[in-house]
Amino acid sequence: MKESKSRILSLVMSLVLMLTTAFCLTACGGGTKTLESYVNDNDSIKKQIESASQSDSTMEMSIDIKDNDLIYVYKYKQTFEADAVAQMKTQFESYASSFESTFTNIAKSLEDETKISGITVQIVYQNGDGSEIFKQSYTAKK
Repeated sequence: MKESKSRILSLVMSLVLMLTTAFCLTACGGGTKTLESYVNDNDSIKKQIESASQSDSTMEMSIDIKDNDLIYVYKYKQTFEADAVAQMKTQFESYASSFESTFTNIAKSLEDETKISGITVQIVYQNGDGSEIFKQSYTAKK
């Protein structure tokens, strides 16, 4: 599980770098009010996000953008029983604070690059059946 977290964090950081670079190279659209509309108005960014999905033998990672939320969804391929899910949730809760600065910095970078306020980065872990195991939101520190 620790190796998986390192790989996930590495993937997240790579994606952030890619998105930040894309945002820097793309002219800001005047009047864009949400991150979702900003991305939808920029085909190159939209394609990069769509191509960032990853999969391995244990889970799939996808990125979704809704309103001002950048959502990383990690879905296990296996469906775990309730007792295992409870243990996993406890484990994720204990790790959530250690990633806080990373994800609040991502939100801040996105706000700075897009000039859009109120961007939230969400991390969602799902069981194989699509049910939520853990969800955490991070916002930019002011």
